[in-house]
Amino acid sequence: MPFQSMKTELVEKENVGGVVCCTEEFELKAAVNAMREEDWKKEGVEWFSVPMKDFTGTAPRAEINEAVEFIEQVAAKGKTVYVHCKAGRTRSATVATCYLMKSRNWMSNVAWEFLKDKRHQVLLRNAHWRTVNEYRRFLDSNSSVTSSSSK
Repeated sequence: MPFQSMKTELVEKENVGGVVCCTEEFELKAAVNAMREEDWKKEGVEWFSVPMKDFTGTAPRAEINEAVEFIEQVAAKGKTVYVHCKAGRTRSATVATCYLMKSRNWMSNVAWEFLKDKRHQVLLRNAHWRTVNEYRRFLDSNSSVTSSSSK
C-alpha cells in the first residue's frame, strides 16, 4: 500500500487532527520526505514542529508548552494528535509526558508510568527528565499564580 494511502487510512481510523513533529529537518529529508507538513495538511491535519536532537536533545520549556497547547487545541475539536520522532522513544515521549502532566494534573513520574505502560519502548534520558521536571515546576508555578489571583 502506498504511503499516502496508509496516511489517509491512519487519519480516518485514528481520527487524527494534528501532528507534533519532534524531529530535525534533516531527519525528515533522510526519510524520503515521509513526514512532509504539506502532505498532512492535504489530509486536513494540522502540523506543529518542535525540533529536537536525537538521543540527548530536548526543547526549551516555552516550545514544549506550545506543543502541549497545540495538542490541547486539536483535542478540543475531538481529534487525536500523532506525536512523533524517529523511533518514538525519547523526544515524542517527552512531549507526551508533558501533555499528560498538564491535561491530567499528574506528577511527572505518574505521567511517565502511564505512558510507559502503553508504549513499553519509551525512554527518557537525563536531559528529557530535566525538561519534564522543569515543565512540572512551570505548571505548578502557574497554578499557584492562578490560585492567588482568583482569591
